[in-house]
Amino acid sequence: MDTAPTTYAGGTGSPATYEVGELARLSGLSVDTIRFYQSRGILMYPARQGRKAYYGAAHLERLAEIRSLRERGLPLREIKSRLTQGNGAEPLEQDLRLDFGEFSSRIGLPAAIVRSLIAEGLLIPITEDGRQVFGVKDIRMAELALQLLGLGLPFAEVLALAKSHHARMQETVDEAVELFEENIRVDPGTADEDEIADQYQTFTQLSKAVAELVALHFERLLFTKSEERFLQTAGTKEMETVLRLAKERQDR
Repeated sequence: MDTAPTTYAGGTGSPATYEVGELARLSGLSVDTIRFYQSRGILMYPARQGRKAYYGAAHLERLAEIRSLRERGLPLREIKSRLTQGNGAEPLEQDLRLDFGEFSSRIGLPAAIVRSLIAEGLLIPITEDGRQVFGVKDIRMAELALQLLGLGLPFAEVLALAKSHHARMQETVDEAVELFEENIRVDPGTADEDEIADQYQTFTQLSKAVAELVALHFERLLFTKSEERFLQTAGTKEMETVLRLAKERQDR
């Protein structure tokens, strides 16, 4: 039987006693909102015991801070800046680095499955000082994959879909890199230090913008297609139930 660990991911030693549903109830936020804040680096990740995740008092405090700042009208970018630049806030795990064994244990996946995901190109470790390590985004990607499996999707079909998506995305990435090379890349033989620095800054901005654009576009397409399929196949009772649940969610 799993037992809650004695510390949470933030590292202060506070007892971690809440699972995500309880954290959502206590904070007055939805589970989806909590996951979203984690994905944006505003809320630290929980401690893990096998496949279970545990949260502590510091997570509640951070959520209360976020909620207070949101109610004051601050955008998420400003909130993240405030919470990660002091102001009594606890540091996030943006610089977290885990080796293979630590990563496998943290996400609760057998080493053989992690190796297969790496082999298929679905997990891409960071190379630092000649060794492969994993960061916060790798943890989040693995957690999302586990969430899909937990919702009932078969592993083999999720893996096949991920492989297909990876192949298509590789083509898109290659085209994006080629576009950068043709239009932004300076001549390495003639560029001075300032030009190279400017190019690096431009590349960083382009990479972030393209990544967000692709993610938003995919999300819009997925939602639109799913909605179309539902409207085409839903029966009267199913339609009434879903519309009622959607309205209840909006009213919260």
